[in-house]
Amino acid sequence: MTRERLIEAAERVFVRAGFEGAPVEEIAAEAGYTRGAFYSNFANKDELFLALLDKRSSAMLDRLGRIFEEHGATEECYTAAREFYAEQCRASTWAIVRSEFQMRALRSPMVREHLAELHRRELDAYTAHVTRYFVEAGLVLEQHCRAVTLALIQTAQGMSFHLSTNSGAAEEQLAAECCGLVFDRLLRHDAPLPSARPRGVSGSRS
Repeated sequence: MTRERLIEAAERVFVRAGFEGAPVEEIAAEAGYTRGAFYSNFANKDELFLALLDKRSSAMLDRLGRIFEEHGATEECYTAAREFYAEQCRASTWAIVRSEFQMRALRSPMVREHLAELHRRELDAYTAHVTRYFVEAGLVLEQHCRAVTLALIQTAQGMSFHLSTNSGAAEEQLAAECCGLVFDRLLRHDAPLPSARPRGVSGSRS
């Protein structure tokens, strides 16, 4: 419970102060603990941030998994997954914090190694979801799933970073539209893919 409360507090402090600007003492105090409690659970702030990244990624994957479970291979599933994806670009404040940590990783081989491993696990998990539904629906060939997934992730993160310096409802709408266009371009086709057998998805393509 202490570890979980520290992770939750860290997310609030990081968003408020940035990674470099968030002292361990402030994170511990935000969670209602002392500096000693922090170091009883995490070796350093880097380890805490990686745990937070892992938690956020798991939460997003759980949400996406529920979409597939609730809708199956249907047009409603495609629409819900598209909306979920377009929504990711709105996390602009978090995008700044994550980019700050990635810059830190460039200067620290140990942090870079751990961050790269987390990114690999994240990509593997998202690719599994893409393969699970979109191959069955005849929207993308299995050998392209990993590349499609990476392109989707990087586009959403790029749009989040764009919104960090271009705020406003109009810019958010533009970023969401951009993500939606990329989603459709990568996962929709003018005709069913060769050897694919669409199940429950309309044959028309937008």
